[in-house]
Amino acid sequence: MISKLNRALKKLIFILWEVFIIGLFSGFKKNSLIKKGIEFEEQGKYQEALECYDEILKIDPKYAKAWYNKGVTFGKMGKSEDALSAYDNALELDPKDVKSWYNKAITLEKFGKYKNAIECYDNALNLDPSMYQLWNNKGNALGNLGKNEEAILCYNKSIELDPNKFRAWYNKGNVLKDLERFEEAIECYNKAVNLDSKYVDAWFNKGIVLGNLGKYNEELECFDKALELEPMNAKIWLVKGLVFLQGDKYVYALDCLDKALKIDPQYIMAYYYKGIVLGELEKNQEALKCLTKTLELDPDFEPAKKAKKAILSYKS
Repeated sequence: MISKLNRALKKLIFILWEVFIIGLFSGFKKNSLIKKGIEFEEQGKYQEALECYDEILKIDPKYAKAWYNKGVTFGKMGKSEDALSAYDNALELDPKDVKSWYNKAITLEKFGKYKNAIECYDNALNLDPSMYQLWNNKGNALGNLGKNEEAILCYNKSIELDPNKFRAWYNKGNVLKDLERFEEAIECYNKAVNLDSKYVDAWFNKGIVLGNLGKYNEELECFDKALELEPMNAKIWLVKGLVFLQGDKYVYALDCLDKALKIDPQYIMAYYYKGIVLGELEKNQEALKCLTKTLELDPDFEPAKKAKKAILSYKS
């Protein structure tokens, strides 16, 4: 009897050991494939990364981390629907994974599904309210829904958690700009560029706000700073040209618009405003060429039609 019990016990121990070894090997293989997949991802070899994650899921279809990593890879490939599906699978298996909620929210925003994104951010914040990125991104989603005051509260929370992250300051500045609270917006942009002096968008938007306050010289200084950092930005050259146009400095305006067109020869607005500037300089033939080019690029652009008609009427 004792002999039979010993044999049964030995058999049970052997089975448990076998299960332990198989589990250990399986865990080692999964970790190895995750690591390999991430390495492929970092090299831009997304298909190879997906193959690694798929191999893991053959071993263990309920391995949430592999589904999460698939979602990240699909996102980098621009396959947002596949990414969403992967994050859903990850969250079904592990509903307490903050990163899956966070990335799902970001992906939903790409489809303009801001309400759904906010729900995801809220789920993530219930799990980790100390993650400043979640508050910042929730603020962005609220801003896109026109809920500016709620957005500001989120940015404030993000800044409270980490005041040294420039993006929340910048985003708060944008919302304040939209609310026409220009002085407060400038304070936020100043914080942003103090934290990252190479943040082109912050310099540009600070310039726009200064222009709204009638501080045109300071506005131009901001655009110059932005162009120093990003000289091939056609939009900034265009807007700088418009500042000169407003100040009747047509030669300077023309120079800026020419630079914009050199960078982007298909820039409709640059052709249009160049036509307007040339008209102000009474170079009507050249103005007509620019306005004609504008209408070639966009036949339905009404301001160009009106400007062209006005010049032709003046000539006749």
